[in-house]
Amino acid sequence: MRYLIARFSLAVLLVGVGASANSQVLKNLGAAPIIAGVQLQCEGANSYVAHISDIALGRPGKMYFRPDYFSLPPYMQWFIYAHECAHQLVGSSEAAADCWAMKLGRNQGFFPLQAVQQICSYTFSSPGDWTHFPSPIRCQQMKLCYSSMP
Repeated sequence: MRYLIARFSLAVLLVGVGASANSQVLKNLGAAPIIAGVQLQCEGANSYVAHISDIALGRPGKMYFRPDYFSLPPYMQWFIYAHECAHQLVGSSEAAADCWAMKLGRNQGFFPLQAVQQICSYTFSSPGDWTHFPSPIRCQQMKLCYSSMP
């Protein structure tokens, strides 16, 4: 079975999610949840299904996923999981989390080249916000990370 595993120690803390995320937890998925048919792990971080405003959020040792996350295509679920896992390791930078997730997915065989375009097409129609670049720039950066050396 394939595992998406963060192999680094938790060195940088993610900007925290408000305490209200704990009160809205629907289900504890544990530290090795099955995501789109694959068991994934991220440095022991527990995963939860919760009523949250974004599709997924992370804070040190915890990752939260909205219920509709589980209806996304597998590539999207794996990318989002890897992106939130990356926040456990690289901190709050969205660009760094995207890059880390793309390289991990590529290196572990989760994201063949065609998956990159599917991820970009499915998710990124956003004008951006204070933490995320606009979709075209974000997608371009993810493609560069995917094609760069490990």
